[in-house]
Formats: sequence, C-alpha cells, structure tokens
Amino acid sequence: MIDGRNDNNRKISRYKVRIGRLNKPLDKVKNSKLDEIKRLYTVFLWNLIELTSVFDCYLPE
Repeated sequence: MIDGRNDNNRKISRYKVRIGRLNKPLDKVKNSKLDEIKRLYTVFLWNLIELTSVFDCYLPE
C-alpha cells in the first residue's frame, strides 16, 4: 500500500534540496551584481566630483 504522505514528503524534500542547491549560486550572483553596482556608483560619484571641481573655477563667486 502506497502512503500519500510519504510521497508528499519525498517531493517536499526534493524541493528543499533543489532550493538549497540554487541558493548558493544565486547569492553569489546577487553579491557580485551588487558589488558591480556599488563600484559603478562610486566611479560615477567621483567623476561627478571631479567635473564639479573642474568647472568650479568657471563659476562666478
């Protein structure tokens, strides 16, 4: 006799294992994307600061 609960538990455990395997690479991808965005944002800010300092001499005081 096949017990439905065991079958459901088996499906749930398979799902958990799949999620467990997927979480690690996804976290790495998210972290690298976030680092890339932070890096680009800081470069953008530094460029903006440099531009404002270059044009600062042309602004009337």
